[in-house]
Amino acid sequence: MALFRGYENQQGSRSHTALVRSGHMSPAEKWILDPTFLDKKMSSIFKDGVLFNYQYGGPGMDEVVIPKGRVVGVGASVKDFVSKKFLASITLPGLALNANTIGMAPYNFTKDWFQLDRFGGNQPSIITLDYVELPYMPGFTPEKSYDVTGVLKEEQAISVDNRMPWGAVIGECQNGDYLKATPSGRLTKWKSGTDKPEDIVGQVLASDLNAEPTGWLKWMLWEEQYKYDDDKFINRSGVSNLPSDEGYPFDPTYAEGNTIFQNYQSNLINNPTGIIGLHDGSGNYDGFGKNDTEYKDIELGTKEASKPFLGAFKDFAGGILKNIQQGVVVKVAGSEVPADKVTIDYRQGLITIAADVAEGKVTATYKAMHYGTPSWADFKGVQGAMYVLLKK
Repeated sequence: MALFRGYENQQGSRSHTALVRSGHMSPAEKWILDPTFLDKKMSSIFKDGVLFNYQYGGPGMDEVVIPKGRVVGVGASVKDFVSKKFLASITLPGLALNANTIGMAPYNFTKDWFQLDRFGGNQPSIITLDYVELPYMPGFTPEKSYDVTGVLKEEQAISVDNRMPWGAVIGECQNGDYLKATPSGRLTKWKSGTDKPEDIVGQVLASDLNAEPTGWLKWMLWEEQYKYDDDKFINRSGVSNLPSDEGYPFDPTYAEGNTIFQNYQSNLINNPTGIIGLHDGSGNYDGFGKNDTEYKDIELGTKEASKPFLGAFKDFAGGILKNIQQGVVVKVAGSEVPADKVTIDYRQGLITIAADVAEGKVTATYKAMHYGTPSWADFKGVQGAMYVLLKK
């Protein structure tokens, strides 16, 4: 700190006691949400500046502009109508100055109603060096234009048409790859010689492409006989702004629900149906869950001439995949095999091809039921998870 000699004026001197503003992990900066999202040019996707409404956000925190897990950048300084000062804006890379990136949104950035003289919204912050888990969606191609058009096209294809607004890794990549941000703040493979070094935002240290991710969710089961008993606990949980509501945290009997969940593990482990709508792969919208993800032209082995083929369906990691859905298309040497020449054990994920079918490489296109799917991965097109070390 500066030292003073009483009230004596020190001519030609100024103290300098300020330097470090904060640490690196999560810079202590007051950003303001980019008002560009409110522009008419964004209205085809961002309705009144909002990308989607998050059911679990609670009053004033449910109107999401930039979702959790997106990479963000900074834009021009804009006027903060609360402090009456000009503050740097935070936005998506496609809207940022020179498409810069500064870190990742660790939570949903919601509409800043304080700028409109109302209560609602939150203060944006970022993480820069954390190790994060993101859904892997290789079937989507990132846009190349880092501008309004690029942002809107990606949001249309993924957030709107595929019902998946959160941060994700899109396009093909593998362990060890460096990643850059797309116009909408998702991550994709960084290519040496094409992309600039400063574009790197992270690196894939590991991945999990197993159909059933490592964890305990597959042991959480729900049979018909328990649904009625559980309903009273489920419907009385969550945020409430109604004084008359008996929901959490006002009703102590909510804790009794834990006892019921513990019983699933001991009584129902031989019936892995998953709790409907929670982690059974059905997704938040019909037709847009993990169960709707297509395993396309997966190689199952090679059929020899005049011999039956015995094989098993595989997941994206190469492991055996069970609980196959109806509608399997099987090909040998590129030609589709007639249904009467194929026998499938859908529950165990086993396949048999008759001996009189021609020889060649066996491939199949199919879908499966996924039990134990965490909610962040329960979207159509998700093939697993990428574990990314951020590097900003």
